[in-house]
Amino acid sequence: MKLPNRFSSKNISLALTFLYLCIIILPVSAEKIRSSKSNRSDIRLKVNHPVVIFLNEKLRESWEDNEIKPSEKSGDAEWLRRVYLDIAGHIPNADEVTQFLKDKDSNKGENVIEQLLEGRSYIRNCTTIWT
Repeated sequence: MKLPNRFSSKNISLALTFLYLCIIILPVSAEKIRSSKSNRSDIRLKVNHPVVIFLNEKLRESWEDNEIKPSEKSGDAEWLRRVYLDIAGHIPNADEVTQFLKDKDSNKGENVIEQLLEGRSYIRNCTTIWT
């Protein structure tokens, strides 16, 4: 019996990788951030980290297998909205958007992600999605 295309081994592998990231990596990273606020740079996953490289390769393979072209890079406002929806499960309020757009810090994206991972909305959103 042949499985439908959406159940191909590559898609299942990608789904398992995503689950691994959400269930193991993100909560562990968030806990490490909470426990060592003084030096956060040593716990961030860098672009050249093996886990990041592996995930990027799997995503690229999945796009090629399914003939999907990745979207163009989004602007700051759209990126912020997407991050809030993915991590917290809701869009940012107007004040948060305005503050983010005015921020000139080169690490403002990382700072927002860390803030969201430390918040209650992240826990509620992950619990709602995965249970």
